[in-house]
Amino acid sequence: MAAVLRFDVPDDSQSVELQAMLQERSADELVADITGIESAHPLFTPLVETFRSVQAAE
Repeated sequence: MAAVLRFDVPDDSQSVELQAMLQERSADELVADITGIESAHPLFTPLVETFRSVQAAE
């Protein structure tokens, strides 16, 4: 998942959109919106941690 989130190709509109979302929105919001996984799901917290680590590295 982290590799997907780091995909950054200026000529790819979806990549540009994802990078903007990572800068502007919280990890919690992004996990719910991008994956559709709700906060009660067991994968939610590990995914949030992954999103946060990618955001922190940017």
